[in-house]
Amino acid sequence: MIAAEIHQLSGLSHLGPVFIYGTGAAGRWMKAACDESEGTTVEGFLDTFQSGTCEGLPVLHPQALRQRPADGFTVVIASMYAQEILQVLVENGIRNAVNAYPCFTHAKLRTVSDIEQVSRQLVEFLIRERPGRRIAVFGHRQSAMETVAGLQASEAASRLVAHYDDEHIAIDPLNRRRDRAYDDYAAGRDFDCAVLVMPQAPCRDTIRYLVDVCGLPVELLVPTNVTDGATLERDERYPLVGTVPRNAERALSSPMVLVVPPCAGTHRLMPPMQAILQHYGWLERSYMSLIQNTYYLSRYRAPAPVPPFERLDELHTQIAKDAAETVHAFARLLNHWEFMWVHDAGLDLTRFADIGGPVVVLMRDPRDIINSYYFRYFKDSPETREQNFLTLLDGVTFMGTPKYHFRWPSAKYWTDSYLDVLGRENYHILRFEDLHNDPVRTYRRLLTDLGLDRDPITPMSDAKLRDCIKLGTFEHQTGGRASRGEDRREIVLLPNGIETSCRKGVTGDWRNNFTPRVVERFKELTGDALVRLGYEADADWHL
Repeated sequence: MIAAEIHQLSGLSHLGPVFIYGTGAAGRWMKAACDESEGTTVEGFLDTFQSGTCEGLPVLHPQALRQRPADGFTVVIASMYAQEILQVLVENGIRNAVNAYPCFTHAKLRTVSDIEQVSRQLVEFLIRERPGRRIAVFGHRQSAMETVAGLQASEAASRLVAHYDDEHIAIDPLNRRRDRAYDDYAAGRDFDCAVLVMPQAPCRDTIRYLVDVCGLPVELLVPTNVTDGATLERDERYPLVGTVPRNAERALSSPMVLVVPPCAGTHRLMPPMQAILQHYGWLERSYMSLIQNTYYLSRYRAPAPVPPFERLDELHTQIAKDAAETVHAFARLLNHWEFMWVHDAGLDLTRFADIGGPVVVLMRDPRDIINSYYFRYFKDSPETREQNFLTLLDGVTFMGTPKYHFRWPSAKYWTDSYLDVLGRENYHILRFEDLHNDPVRTYRRLLTDLGLDRDPITPMSDAKLRDCIKLGTFEHQTGGRASRGEDRREIVLLPNGIETSCRKGVTGDWRNNFTPRVVERFKELTGDALVRLGYEADADWHL
């Protein structure tokens, strides 16, 4: 019924190939409406972050459409954030767009509406179950307006302190912007019960704002119809009202650093984890590449000339120290809803211990890390292979261009760095080998360790988790052109807009390339470290 009404209202006929921007309920209904429209064919969905498939069609980044003629397709916007989306489309050279979201809203409200029921239950709950509580309502949509109107018309009217609504049209004594909540509370306009009547994503952000930014000791009530069955505390007499449990609030809050060393499986972990954390509403500050290995020597370039190659090792000590301080400073500036990547082969991983949040470290057999980097940097040759591996084991400084240098640490750095954080409080070790052999179980364990399984607003279904995991597979990243285990060495721009350096992505490939001499040198440098890391049963390992 909704799809039919959208079809009548939005004029979706004869658009030709279309991509729908938005993978939520509106996007799904819009696809159904397009399917009923003559001369319109849905080829896929768009989102600023890819999430596998939706309705059996691929979900692409807008960048993926740059390769297509700009006038060869139309984007149908199915999201309330139309203005922001239009800006994204313009930035990616996309000209044709139709904002069909208002038609969805109109059809939705005419055919299925529980707004009045939600507001009535909220008001009744606040009157009967929370007598004496001072109430603040957060939200700008019709359901929030209905709740405010219901409270104003009830015996609880005197307890309604404020309506925090960033998009309120009319100014009235109750209307306040959300960012004034902390100031109001501190100035005596306090409340002890916050009613969050809003969609899932802003609901998450508001919880974090009130609890973690403001630190307000308030009870949080949300309509259960925005939570998709999450673990809220509920009263069976009021099925549409949920209370956010206290032990779940902190699960939303901790700043997190994810350490992904080069050649440890960056493209296996990053896309799935970004999708998982975005699903939970975590905001990513940036992809951190403040790495001493690719640290530009601009500060040494002028007015003095570029230092000679033989001085690079001397300068590297100071550069590494500067980079470590910079990364650490950025990490300490993370607020509660953000996470940060550190992609480095040289930092002291223990420096993140005092940040206060979890530190996730991607661990891989150091022999496979070195083996992977060998194929990234060197042109493979039987005549030079052994010597080049020995060079990497000892650590080496490369001159990439006259403007920057590159420092690859020794095998001892890799084993010592992992041993330093193994078992350390707040550190979560994620083994590449576990991601390779049993990804679902591995990610589930990590979600439990991080407390995300207690998120009161956004549960992670098995189907959603598998969609996220798929983003880290060879088949997805190469558009089906390569499978795990195939030898692939070029860097390519994939159809979904991801640049990848997929090669093999297997475990134990070092055995195919190390020589007995390389093995013995590795043992000399690292001792029994591989045994302590769990990669060997004893120190007498061999090819």
